[in-house]
Amino acid sequence: MKGAVFGDHPAVGGTQNSIGLYYNQIGQGDYAFKYFKLALETKRRFNKRPANDLVISLNNVAMEYSKRGQIRKALAMLDEAYEMRKTLGIEHHDTSLIFNNRAKVYASVGDYEKSEECFRTALCIRQKRMGEHTSTAGTLQELGEVLLKAGKLEQARDTFTEAVTMRKIVLKQQPQNEGIAESLSYLAETYRRLGDQVLLQECVGRCIKELHRVADVFRARKQDQSIARLQNKIEELKLIRS
Repeated sequence: MKGAVFGDHPAVGGTQNSIGLYYNQIGQGDYAFKYFKLALETKRRFNKRPANDLVISLNNVAMEYSKRGQIRKALAMLDEAYEMRKTLGIEHHDTSLIFNNRAKVYASVGDYEKSEECFRTALCIRQKRMGEHTSTAGTLQELGEVLLKAGKLEQARDTFTEAVTMRKIVLKQQPQNEGIAESLSYLAETYRRLGDQVLLQECVGRCIKELHRVADVFRARKQDQSIARLQNKIEELKLIRS
């Protein structure tokens, strides 16, 4: 619609990016990639200098390349986004996004050392600029997963514990969010690998309790598919306790 109204106009790039985000949310990756690339092309035509919206589009396209295993292209785009961000001012939350995405790219190819380094940089920026925030908690969770894959079990345990604590704070206004249960499930797996059966069982119990809480939220909203999905998770966790 905007293309018809405005023709070739900067506003079209924003709309194309929004369409890409929509397709990404519903799992239509090919369409998401198409519109993210169109958005970047449109923005490049109208932004001859570094711009915040270009940084965002570079990140979006980079992550689509990463999903398709095109790691060099993904990292090149993130490097371009970082250089642009330095020109605009490095003290910005988008800098943490770039490092967070770099960490994901490295993790996708099993380079856990570089991934950990980038996640820690992103975490430091987010703790400084955002404090207790969903993005900060998300980076803690992702860092914990990399540490777990790298076999750094004690560090993973401490990171997941911190993620649980922060998510309890920042997700109060999102009662349907399953983030706390996610962190608890990873914490339980860490205790399993550490061989601590007592804390494993305790953590599984906390996770089951949290999933029941979220299921009650979905039940009140009559979201039967979500309830069934959570019930399956609860049954799987009960097998660990038996």
